[in-house]
Amino acid sequence: MVSLTLVVAFRFYVQLPTESSHEFHNEMVAELAALEALPTTRLHPKIACKVRELVAAGETRLYAIRKYLRCDGLPLGLTWV
Repeated sequence: MVSLTLVVAFRFYVQLPTESSHEFHNEMVAELAALEALPTTRLHPKIACKVRELVAAGETRLYAIRKYLRCDGLPLGLTWV
């Protein structure tokens, strides 16, 4: 009687980041802080407030939020682009 044995071995290689690969983080943090300080938004404050309310209530689907805002009515003169 002949016995066949099949041995399968897997090797996984992982390359971890080096110390020098994290040097740019301090620069990124400074740039992000500068960008967050700029109040450049084209979104009406009432719409932003309603979107926050919907997301806090658990709605995360973009089209459902858009539909709700259309049905609920937007502030005068504002439309979705």
